Amino acid sequence: MGEFFSKLLEEFGDRDKHQAAYTVRVKTGDCRNAGTDANIYIALHSKDDERTKNVKLSGSIWQDNFERGDFNTFKPKELTDKGPVLKLDVWRDLAGLNDSWYVDIIEVERHSTTTKYIFPVNRWVVDKPRLQLVEWDSRLPQDDEDRKDQRLAELDAMKKKYDFVWRFEGVMPQAREVPMEEMITYGYEWDLAKQSLALSLQGIFTRVRATFWNSLDDMRDIYGGDLPPPACLSRWRKDTAFGMQRLVGCNPMQIRLCKKIPMKMPVTDDLLKPFLEGMSIGKSIRKKQLFIIDYEILKEMPLRQGGELPAPIALFFVNKDKNLVPVAIQLFQEPNENNPIFVPTDPEYTWMLAKMWFNVADASYHQSICHMGMSHILMESIAVATHRCLSPSHPLSRLLAPHFRFLLGINHVGYDTLFGEDGWIEETLLIGRKGMMELIRRVWKDWNISKNGHMVHDLEERGVNDPEVLPNYHYRDDGTLIYEAIEEYVRTVVNGYYGHAKKIKADPEVLEWGRTLSTEPSAASPHTCGIKGIPSDGKFRNGQQLTELLTNIIYICTAGHAAVTFTQYDEYGFVPSYPGCLRGTPPKDKGVRTENDVLETLPPKDWTIRAMVMSRILSKRDTKPLGDFEVQYMYDPIGKKAIETLHEELKAVTAEIDKRNKERVRPYLVLHPSCIPNSIAI
Repeated sequence: MGEFFSKLLEEFGDRDKHQAAYTVRVKTGDCRNAGTDANIYIALHSKDDERTKNVKLSGSIWQDNFERGDFNTFKPKELTDKGPVLKLDVWRDLAGLNDSWYVDIIEVERHSTTTKYIFPVNRWVVDKPRLQLVEWDSRLPQDDEDRKDQRLAELDAMKKKYDFVWRFEGVMPQAREVPMEEMITYGYEWDLAKQSLALSLQGIFTRVRATFWNSLDDMRDIYGGDLPPPACLSRWRKDTAFGMQRLVGCNPMQIRLCKKIPMKMPVTDDLLKPFLEGMSIGKSIRKKQLFIIDYEILKEMPLRQGGELPAPIALFFVNKDKNLVPVAIQLFQEPNENNPIFVPTDPEYTWMLAKMWFNVADASYHQSICHMGMSHILMESIAVATHRCLSPSHPLSRLLAPHFRFLLGINHVGYDTLFGEDGWIEETLLIGRKGMMELIRRVWKDWNISKNGHMVHDLEERGVNDPEVLPNYHYRDDGTLIYEAIEEYVRTVVNGYYGHAKKIKADPEVLEWGRTLSTEPSAASPHTCGIKGIPSDGKFRNGQQLTELLTNIIYICTAGHAAVTFTQYDEYGFVPSYPGCLRGTPPKDKGVRTENDVLETLPPKDWTIRAMVMSRILSKRDTKPLGDFEVQYMYDPIGKKAIETLHEELKAVTAEIDKRNKERVRPYLVLHPSCIPNSIAI
């Protein structure tokens, strides 16, 4: 209602526009408790630092201004024309019950020239001290001496608000508390999605009477409504589908070129030659057609009670049809008579069980590392460090802001939903909470953001960067385009503000950010992250080092997270295709198994449905696509140029991926720019 009256009054107020020198437009933020009933005041500064008198922004008595999400317009006659507006002071008093006020942006239009001056705020406005903004509010600290004290005071306050805590020993720190502005504002929609799915499942539960499944085909009857048949349903039995899971599934970052068969996997030419199109193992390695995944890191993993998790090794071969297919699976690390090497000519259901148990291990790694550890949790740690070290006015803070939006809030929701004692992880994943955190600890010990966290370097290290060597690797092909587009976007900002390395060395905020990210936590330095691979240990030597690190962070928050998240339902949605948990123990011999043996390893029906529901929720996209920011943070010429560059790059990427998808057997949409969110918000 307040916005309606504001627009109405603006229309009638145009008659008296000549009586006001400026129009002031204010956008209140959309975060929780953003609105205020306090009185709001501003003052403007001209080029000679001539300051107007303090002016209260008020409208008609009918208006209820400054409510959450409101866009209010004012034409204060008390503001006389002092010339171009270079600075703006804004503050509130303590009137009203809810005096906190979160502001997105303030725009001032000078009537005599129709010039508009943009003052992004993107923070809480308090009574004391008064907040002073410069046009565009995007400056390096060494170029912002007039506001030095304000920046230092803001950073001191941010260090109190964004404090680190180690929830899990031996891994990266997280936010102790989630500030109000970080809490997700679409919690209702989140609950609604769960309720909608729950309602759709009521009909399923009325049909599903028995505890366990009668046949594999019996499982098809549960789909309908909000649970459509997942993409894997029609092809999950095929070896080509198992191979494609390594390339376009929800864990496409593990396949690597096999340069040598490990001693612990005693395969022979006689065993594998039928599956290598007559080639010896040595020849298939020399021709770069043999690939491997080795989950040694899962060995002796602590689990929730009643389970056994394999630590498998699998070999894959690119055949004459350019399909990646499995040729050997060993489910445990030590070769012995109870740990056979399974091959495609083994009895049908024996081979099926070997693939299913391999996927239990793959799913455990996917959820623990790719989805949670090196995505949600790591990016939370970096987001907290960013808030603690970079002023809201810092250009790099504004660059990163849309990619951290609601990250802390969604993680906060996820800890209860996923990590709780009765949460999804404990109920539906064999690895459970205890095993998941142990796996994150093991990986974090050696994980390097410039190697493992650099999409292109990771492909090179795994030997899978050449499309001629590994065809149909759509994650690599499309992901590389996205990475390069993000890199150009970042480079525009970094080069625009740091024309010379000396400017980086003169920036205390970015150097403190680098130190916080790279320094191993200790008693002497408790508020640090200990991330390996931060260039020059945070003492950035040039713009390229900054560009690379920022690109890695934004890629993980956008395309990287999308790749491991939005395919979950199409993989986990049919449990035999990609099980997060199986009952019993993995096969210890190559004897004949039956469909009934497979059914006996599947979880009960209620477990299966819970897993399907959560994977469906986690696969939903609820935010705008990459580059179409929910909130704009950069209005300065350099930032606007960067956004334009990103849009141009993504337009070209879209055209290329659309062209590729027309030629592919099945379109790969997860890294299409229209399907990639701006942040980790689910």
